[in-house]
Amino acid sequence: MNLANSKNFDRVVKAVFMKLCHSFPLPVQLDAQDLGLSHEPSGERVNGHWVESGSITEHKFFFHTVSWLVSNGYVQTASSSEGYVFENAVFTEKSLQATKLLPTSLKY
Repeated sequence: MNLANSKNFDRVVKAVFMKLCHSFPLPVQLDAQDLGLSHEPSGERVNGHWVESGSITEHKFFFHTVSWLVSNGYVQTASSSEGYVFENAVFTEKSLQATKLLPTSLKY
């Protein structure tokens, strides 16, 4: 039996981990459009109300994938904001070990 969304999950995780790897240890913003996972923003504010775009499904999948990474200790974020964007995201020790990128100075 295969997980129905495993290919999409892997695609999102790869994009997120690549961005975090290139910025480590500096925190970054994670956004599906910026990572090339969606062709448009998740929505926009119109007359004080959030209006979702046509690609909202892609953004929701991205949001739930990153939320899973956070809740399972692979990514740390300070907050998530309106529009399915994660602020101040950074690798954790767990993700550095999983990707075999743990700096030598942290190996004991």
